[in-house]
Amino acid sequence: MKVLDPVCDMTIEQEEAVATSTYEGKLYYFCSQSCKESFDRSPGEFLSKYAHSQERTGAEHAATDPVCVSGTMIVSIATMGRP
Repeated sequence: MKVLDPVCDMTIEQEEAVATSTYEGKLYYFCSQSCKESFDRSPGEFLSKYAHSQERTGAEHAATDPVCVSGTMIVSIATMGRP
């Protein structure tokens, strides 16, 4: 089953998730440990974006992920919308 990483907006196969976190009783899947750690530090920051992203079609998520490649962060935290 395909799931959406709430941090980088990447669609991944659930069984291929590198990490998971539970927040307010819901399980979230991540493409990398970096995304999990970002989420764990500030889940609320990502959840509104995540809710909006889930409304889009899976085809839109199939594009190359601009934030991480093979679990390696390639952009600064500021680029991810943090102060």
